[in-house]
Amino acid sequence: MTKPPRPANRALTRAYVESRHRFSAFAAILALIGALGVSAAPASHAVQPAKVTLQATAPKTTITRGAKATIKVVFKKKGKPVTKASVRLQKYDGGKWKNTSVKATIAKGKASIKVKPAKTSKYRIKQGSSYSKSITIKVKASVAAPSKLTAARAFTINGSGFGHGVGMSQFGAYERAREGDSAATILRAYYTGAKVQTIAVPARIGVQVFGPEPYSFSGYADSANTTTFSVDRGRWRVVDPEGNVIFPSSGIATKGMKLKLSISGSRVKADVTGSSLTPLSWTADGMILQWSGTDEFPGAGTAAVAKITGANGTYRHGVLKVSAIDKRLNIVNDLPLNEYLYGIAEMPSSWGSAKNQGAAALSAQAITARSYALVRMRVTAAKPQGKLKAKCNCHLVDDVRDQNYTGWNKENETVGTTNYGAIWKAAVDATISGAQAQVLTHKNAPIATYYYSSSGGATANSEDVWATPVDYLKSVDDAQSLRAPGNAMASWTRTIAASRVASVFGLPNVAKLEVTERYASGQAKTLRATSTSGKTATYTAKADVVRSRLGSMPSSWFTSITPTN
Repeated sequence: MTKPPRPANRALTRAYVESRHRFSAFAAILALIGALGVSAAPASHAVQPAKVTLQATAPKTTITRGAKATIKVVFKKKGKPVTKASVRLQKYDGGKWKNTSVKATIAKGKASIKVKPAKTSKYRIKQGSSYSKSITIKVKASVAAPSKLTAARAFTINGSGFGHGVGMSQFGAYERAREGDSAATILRAYYTGAKVQTIAVPARIGVQVFGPEPYSFSGYADSANTTTFSVDRGRWRVVDPEGNVIFPSSGIATKGMKLKLSISGSRVKADVTGSSLTPLSWTADGMILQWSGTDEFPGAGTAAVAKITGANGTYRHGVLKVSAIDKRLNIVNDLPLNEYLYGIAEMPSSWGSAKNQGAAALSAQAITARSYALVRMRVTAAKPQGKLKAKCNCHLVDDVRDQNYTGWNKENETVGTTNYGAIWKAAVDATISGAQAQVLTHKNAPIATYYYSSSGGATANSEDVWATPVDYLKSVDDAQSLRAPGNAMASWTRTIAASRVASVFGLPNVAKLEVTERYASGQAKTLRATSTSGKTATYTAKADVVRSRLGSMPSSWFTSITPTN
């Protein structure tokens, strides 16, 4: 370092020497401070004399607006708690530290101070010339207290769609037909990877129209064990399985005569009323009822329509085979397969009118109905005519357990002067080619073509509704179902008692019910219920089970659930 020049006179020399001495003394003080490990610090850092410990901590450095935070203070000198002293709280504000009005008394080296900042703030503790390190208390927005829950009396469920959701939605097919799709195009849209093929089909099918339950369902089988057979016109007769006439032994059975059928022991009992012809009563293991106008009773005159009291329809085609199964009366309509399709009442025939432009949807329905029937018939190369079920001597039944079959009621459906049944029959005939007919197949085999009324905008994966995944039963878009004209189930509302909901979830009461998880189709998968105490319970099930557990909802496409208090 270059030395400064000496002053020119003695007075200046004295001043110069004194200033050098003062500089040396100040340097010595700084050296001592450095030796003690104490450094000068800006205002925002702790400044404490040697041997003094002043600490400030907070158990919670983040609080909700409106809450208080506790700042704990520890004050020691030479490592020992200070018995008694006063400390002040300082707050950093406007770029500098400022004293607050808050003081605390140190007792045995400790004190605590409560602060209630409106926003995130920085604090420190001052004691004499000593300062603690700063501590920041963060303030977050307050959370509104949850409102008190009130037990609901009922829940209003709004939803869309009608049915299980697997396969073809009928309203969707109708709208697709109106938009120009063919029957084959409609079916390919709903059954992934499936094809419409024209193949040889069985000649006849057996449909149970009265009798015991063959599928182990509950609530569908006929509870009565007696019924009456009659015709609306023409003639009728009873033959045995070999074709021998049992009744009448001579003469003609006509409209005014009826046949009461019941069980006697393990055999069928028949009683003729309204006739003097013989025999008037007999029993047999089985019998076949025939009527005029059918292939089985040719040349008998006017075509008749047969009726079985308590059955789902009336019958123009085929015969009625009567038997006893486990001491239960069982009656099967045995008829040509395509004439069975004339009686399938699953889609409004009016959709096929020129005005409604939905004929392709009717043909698509006919193909699905035929394909479903072949699967139920258990048709194989070894058994091209299928295999009867022993529990009903039939291939399938006449209601929603299989397909809704009403026979002549559907085929001859007439409103005013319009025979809508003829429209449906024409749609069926459009799928027939001689001894062959159109069938929906997957990997060259007929498939179980499940269908239903309408969806909530997308169809369902089979495994989401029932149990097993099926390659051709996958969730697909079905926006057409929602915009099809006449779809009263595009939106619906149902009310369910809160007590039923509580029983489903095992809660004493229910204040809230909500859908927390959905399947790919949008159908409800998981429901969560909340009681008035805040306790929650969830219920997860297949889509078809969810809707049934809540009281047979039209579908499980729930759009909103609202409590009624």
